[in-house]
Amino acid sequence: MSINDELTVVDTFEERYGRELAIDRACEFLIRYLSRLSASTPELLQRSLGVAKDYRKGIVGTAELSTARVALAAFLNERSAWTEWRNGEYGPIHVAYAILWNLENPTGERQASELISNAFEATESLAKADDAVRSLLRESFST
Repeated sequence: MSINDELTVVDTFEERYGRELAIDRACEFLIRYLSRLSASTPELLQRSLGVAKDYRKGIVGTAELSTARVALAAFLNERSAWTEWRNGEYGPIHVAYAILWNLENPTGERQASELISNAFEATESLAKADDAVRSLLRESFST
């Protein structure tokens, strides 16, 4: 069974509680997911995840989210890496950018399960969908 088969729990949650809450939970899950990928993540990625965590706690506002997102965009632009989202080096940066964008725009067109599925695809060379990831996903979307 692929990890994407596990995403029905996300869709069920979104149907029951709405897109905004589902996107928030997806961002929470992805912050935790990225944090466990590697202890040696780039400082920019760590800072961006810290801003996302602080935003979810109400410590910082959307201006800080935007600043962190712009820094990630600059990083990707400097390396001509916007299309390198499946690259092990740049995949997590793309996921962090998506987290920040979705926290700013929780009612956007994308479903929470699509956000998570894209993140799995962007980081597949770095992480395996082990039981801990499956458990974390179910825990994040338990009702």
